[in-house]
Amino acid sequence: MKEMRSEADRQHPVQLETDRLILRRWKQEDAEELFGLACDPEIGPAAGWSPHQTLEDSRQVLEHVLMVSGTWAVVLKATGKPAGNISLLQGKQANLCLAEGEAEIGYWIGRAYWGQGVA
Repeated sequence: MKEMRSEADRQHPVQLETDRLILRRWKQEDAEELFGLACDPEIGPAAGWSPHQTLEDSRQVLEHVLMVSGTWAVVLKATGKPAGNISLLQGKQANLCLAEGEAEIGYWIGRAYWGQGVA
């Protein structure tokens, strides 16, 4: 597995906590939970990607998209399981054409967690 952590990791904490949530790095062990969230056709298209069709899709997305600097799993403390994703993408990492010093913030939350004040 290719690690894509960089100098940006020193600028962004590895883990953040609130009373209800933990923002932490994604892990390969999250593949099944990610698939359960990302196969929902209401999630991906709104965030600009296709729903995951297989567990292997989720494994590939973890390795090549989510396990990068500036991207965190949104984990419920009560369950210890990911409920979604949040990213702070800067420069060439971003999906948008940005001016120098600008960043893109993106997030998605699994449908089972909508309306619960997670986002």
